[in-house]
Amino acid sequence: MLQVKDIHYTIGDRELLRGIDWVINPGRRLALIGKNGAGKTTLLRIIHGDLPPDTGNIVKPRGYQIGYLPQEVQSSGKGSIVETVLSGQPELLSIASELEKIHHQLEHATENRAVLLKRSGELEDQYQRSGGYRSEAQAQAILSGLGFGADDFSRPLTEFSGGWRMRVYLARLLFQHPDLLLLDEPTNHLDIPALEWLEQYLKSYPGSIVIVSHDRFFINRLADEIYELELGKLTHYPGDYQFYEQQKAVYQEQLLKRWNEQQAERERIQRFIDRFRYKASKAPQVQSRIKMLEKMEAIEPPPAEKTIRFSIRVETPSYKEVVRIEDMWFRYEQVWVLQEISLAIYRGEKIALVGPNGVGKTTLTRLIMGQLRPQRGKIIPGERTIAGYYAQHQIDALNPEATIIEEVAETAAETHRPHLRDILGIFHFSGQDVEKPVRVLSGGEKARVSLAKILLSPVNFLI
Repeated sequence: MLQVKDIHYTIGDRELLRGIDWVINPGRRLALIGKNGAGKTTLLRIIHGDLPPDTGNIVKPRGYQIGYLPQEVQSSGKGSIVETVLSGQPELLSIASELEKIHHQLEHATENRAVLLKRSGELEDQYQRSGGYRSEAQAQAILSGLGFGADDFSRPLTEFSGGWRMRVYLARLLFQHPDLLLLDEPTNHLDIPALEWLEQYLKSYPGSIVIVSHDRFFINRLADEIYELELGKLTHYPGDYQFYEQQKAVYQEQLLKRWNEQQAERERIQRFIDRFRYKASKAPQVQSRIKMLEKMEAIEPPPAEKTIRFSIRVETPSYKEVVRIEDMWFRYEQVWVLQEISLAIYRGEKIALVGPNGVGKTTLTRLIMGQLRPQRGKIIPGERTIAGYYAQHQIDALNPEATIIEEVAETAAETHRPHLRDILGIFHFSGQDVEKPVRVLSGGEKARVSLAKILLSPVNFLI
């Protein structure tokens, strides 16, 4: 069991976490939800020990292990992907390394053989009890579930793209079998088969799990309980996401009713005070009601629910044919990634491009954008086609030192520039928020900035 006790955390003049208390019991599958910027990632980092709280502490049993998958992982390591996964249990690697040294010594030893043999037996027994002889097979099974083929196991980690590296780090985390798994947006880099495998794996995972995800269906299938982080406070809902939605609506309705009743009561008391404030015969009653108001604990009204709704007019429509691809072939090295691709896209069409990771979806979009050139065939943009591309790692292209409004203004169409503050309000950046530097934003907030940049730019074809 892990206990979060009275955690407070402030960024600048904003109190992000306000006295968080949380008990994570063994074997529970919990979802931590909340709006972008609410502090979910901050709370996970504090629990993991990456970030010290202003006040409060984390209480856990001796030897309690916490595994944490952040949204983005800095690439490290030079070995193969299997070796990277196996490094998740360094104690096994240490035993294996010592065994190898002893076996080497035994080949040449004439003295102390009995001591070496005894130590070798102790280590082999420890290695077997710790599952060492099954470890590589387990690592390969997890990698296979996450979409890697047998030919990939010996390939260096550095050969893989960012999304595939994230899968390797997820595999290493699962291989560790920690008492508590903290997963921050684990589905971001998974295709459907890998996502289905991960769901089944987590359903039978014996330890505790805390999931941060904006995929409500993923949460609904996995979570036993929902914890919502809102305005610095944590609210518990003992059920799945569907239960949370129902109970949240009831709770909001009851809270609004209590707030309205309290406002009416405060107004009634204040009217009495104002009416008889200067009447000596009523002085005791007036003072009593003043004290009553002072002692009344203010009920905070439920925050207004904000939804993003917008309709942005295209400045210059494209012609009917937006892009045409004729018998296009592409490869990076020897193997063809795309073959005999022919496709026409017309104005107004809405197209979903699907398929497992690694089959060439991103490659095709980069070819359409002109970032890559095909070895055979043609890609012909239509007349007046202006393409905007929201890539997998789009937020990495943002200038961290620019403010939100400066970053969006950089690519905004002329017709949008006079109304940028109003439009950014639609994306939940209101008032002085637009003057925040990009570097202080959460991952979700940066994603909204990137989306606003593209939607407000003078494009008529979105990828």
